[in-house]
Amino acid sequence: MLESAEPRLTRVLRGDPEVWAYIRRRIKFEICRPFKRTAFWYASGQDLDRVDRYHLSYRKTAGRREVSTAMFSPSSDAAVVLGVGQSNIANECDPHGRYEARGEVYNFNFFDGRCYTAKDPLLGASVDGSNPLTRLGDVLLDRGMYRRVLLVPIAHGGTYARDWAPSGMMFPRLQWALERLKACGIQITHVLWQQGEAEARHSDADAQEWMRNFMAVAGAIRAAGVDAPIYVAQCTICCNDPNERIRGAQRAVVDKVAGIFAGPDIDTIGRDGRHDGCHLSADGLQRAAALWCDAIERVGTGERMRDVVCC
Repeated sequence: MLESAEPRLTRVLRGDPEVWAYIRRRIKFEICRPFKRTAFWYASGQDLDRVDRYHLSYRKTAGRREVSTAMFSPSSDAAVVLGVGQSNIANECDPHGRYEARGEVYNFNFFDGRCYTAKDPLLGASVDGSNPLTRLGDVLLDRGMYRRVLLVPIAHGGTYARDWAPSGMMFPRLQWALERLKACGIQITHVLWQQGEAEARHSDADAQEWMRNFMAVAGAIRAAGVDAPIYVAQCTICCNDPNERIRGAQRAVVDKVAGIFAGPDIDTIGRDGRHDGCHLSADGLQRAAALWCDAIERVGTGERMRDVVCC
């Protein structure tokens, strides 16, 4: 947004519609911000700016059927999937590719700590387009891996790995989502990490820094009591060629002993699967969902699923 080399003031003076649309959005945001923060504080006791700094996350529950959190207790045969990262695992994919899950796929809204039927845009992730997780839920069911799926999307577009680390601006979002799930007695079974495009657009991207930040995030997830496998996607394309530095970092953090596994290679989805050269199209979303399911299937459902079978 607003990446033109032409000075912004010049664009304002000549009436550039893109700049003026941006200005209108900023004015509306600043006017509404204190009222939204106050309402959210009364409803939840939390500061909206801490968990959603730019107020871009989707949290409108109207028209969505609520279901009991008890459906996802540890003894259930449900997958609980936490999606962390940036735009291509948030609601920032093709707005014409919105999808409503067919089967027993549900959505945990970390803003209110409740569960709803799943459809795009998913509650919790940024913006109001489509999300590959919604399709992933149905793919997991279609392959007979689970009887129901709970999606916990907290991804936010444009974020760097450092933003999700304990000192980053997105960490309170991760922290609060984990706390709310724990309070509801819901245990995560899969953590999907799909992030790296932000760093990859820089020619001098620092792979070591990316790895340090990712490991800090993984450490925080483990410290919160989450022992679920963490899957790391290969993802660096956003109107650019694949960045091998970041791809190498994404491969290097895989450590089966630590429960960190290779996720899908999202970079194999080329421009033909991206509606704007960056964000996934409807076809790209379906391919991404299948790739994620393949990665999960390769690792297996682990001890938790065996416990379910035994019970």
